[in-house]
Amino acid sequence: MPDSVAITSIRRASAISAPATFQLGKQKTADVPALERVVRQLLEALLFERCIEHVSVKRSQGDGHVIYFSLGKHDFVCTGRIGGFDRLRLDMTELAELDGGKKQPVALDEMLMWILRAAPGDANAKNHLLDELLQSIFWLEWTRRNLPPVPARQNLLFPYLETALREGHPYHPCCKTRTGFNADDQLRYGYESAEPFQMQWLAVPRSKIEFRACDAEGRDITLVEFAAKQVPAEVLRAMKACNLDLAHYAAVPVHPWQWKNSLAPGLNTHQSALISLGEMGDYYLASQSQRTLMNLSQAGSPDVKLPLDIVCTSSRRNLLSHGICTSPVISQWLYNLVADDEFFRDHPLTILREFAGIKVDQSIYAPEDDPGISRLSAIWRENVIEHLHSDEQAVPATAIFAEESDGSPFIHPWVTQYELLPWLHQYFRVLILPVWHLLMGHGIALEAHAQNAVLIVRNGWPVRLALRDFHESLEYNPDYIAETHRIPDFASMNPRYRNATSNQFYWMDSIEALRELAMDTLFVFHLSELADICYRHYNLPEANFWQMLQALLNDYARSGHCSDKRLQRVDYTAPLIRTESLVRKKLRTAPVAEEYHHLVSNPFAEHY
Repeated sequence: MPDSVAITSIRRASAISAPATFQLGKQKTADVPALERVVRQLLEALLFERCIEHVSVKRSQGDGHVIYFSLGKHDFVCTGRIGGFDRLRLDMTELAELDGGKKQPVALDEMLMWILRAAPGDANAKNHLLDELLQSIFWLEWTRRNLPPVPARQNLLFPYLETALREGHPYHPCCKTRTGFNADDQLRYGYESAEPFQMQWLAVPRSKIEFRACDAEGRDITLVEFAAKQVPAEVLRAMKACNLDLAHYAAVPVHPWQWKNSLAPGLNTHQSALISLGEMGDYYLASQSQRTLMNLSQAGSPDVKLPLDIVCTSSRRNLLSHGICTSPVISQWLYNLVADDEFFRDHPLTILREFAGIKVDQSIYAPEDDPGISRLSAIWRENVIEHLHSDEQAVPATAIFAEESDGSPFIHPWVTQYELLPWLHQYFRVLILPVWHLLMGHGIALEAHAQNAVLIVRNGWPVRLALRDFHESLEYNPDYIAETHRIPDFASMNPRYRNATSNQFYWMDSIEALRELAMDTLFVFHLSELADICYRHYNLPEANFWQMLQALLNDYARSGHCSDKRLQRVDYTAPLIRTESLVRKKLRTAPVAEEYHHLVSNPFAEHY
């Protein structure tokens, strides 16, 4: 296709123009690798989400594409690949502006401004997005300049491997946003810095908390029983020194940054019902999510998830109020389903249970806050190390598509040992089938993106999967769930659930919502990254990668573990499927839910 024909096609297709009020001042040229990465991911995302119209032309040789698009009055061409689910991979060295039929080089800082001006959305949202993009550029470069290089990551213990995965989000352009952190905060609390710190502890009147916890058998336990095992002796001694007993007060941990920057400044500490006990107890490392802390002092002790009033990547890291004390019930529900289903004997799945939650009444620290959001609460979760056998290693799934400092894939030693296709097939079985069976066999969709999934390997060979974070990332449809009698009685647990509508919490009004959650997080924004690694490093065509996966899903369909009728209701082989538009929502100050999705081609379609 001639360049002029492609650009004319785009101009006819695109009916969106940037608001005239949007202004973007010139920015200083940043570190080129960081700037190039952020601009590339922004452009890839906006093209993928159809926020910027484009025409792609397949090259006569190879599997690459030539991609044409316009930004305002500027016309561009770039080469790249379009993989499964229409994911774009641009080669920024081939990006050029078309000017009078000639290709002109493009300055990346100017490109960033042109992209934001041309993208649909309102001025305020674009300014917020620009701030987060510039933060990502800054923190990518700051990490490179200020932190020592990470060692080879293959043999790191799990907590240190989490902190060594510095790459950030592989799709979202705000891959290193840290709104709220300064350089000192990043050194002290940023997960990349791997600096141990203690939690801040508060004593809070029992009348001002919600609490729920379960023991290992799933039985409810009291706050006193819980505190005896999970509250450090040092904290209990500090409470006793202040004449505060567990009959009338609860010990609540707080992220020290949250206390100093988000909570304490707004309190009259002399009149507040919150009593500060100080920073004490075990030492922790921040995980990739920033708000979940991993215990360093006692290996295998629970992780603790704490609200953190910063924006990290695409979301503010507070906790949703409704899920805090619901989390033990949801975890036990999943745990029991897995334990009672023989399918999981052959396809083992470890549920890292969130076994306790405590939430402080916001009226005593921020009465004006949205009641749906908690800035003072905690969730305790089982540590994956507790579930390992002596010959096993836990690996965050984000590592599986990471690359080492020498450019080699993280998985390369394993691929060398077992060869790519056998290792890849085993990885697919371990990762996909447990998640797939929960959806198809049980009617429960989980957000199994790479940060929520942990691969357990034996000498590099995948043996089982562990999943985490269920309190905000589980969905079911009442008409599709297999065992309705096992659904928790949500209405009795929390008044927020009593008059709730579908799609507000855990119960969805369509099976399509379940399919979208499962396929989005497992395939579109997770395994697509591994497909790219396998193509670039091992010359495995993406078509072959997805065909292997399709064969695995077909084998499941024939296995008898799920009826044809249930499989057909999910319609996972539809030619086009809906996927979440992660960046489009950042372009709206007051987002509209219907605009968060777009259609993509499905490589599992029967006639793909």
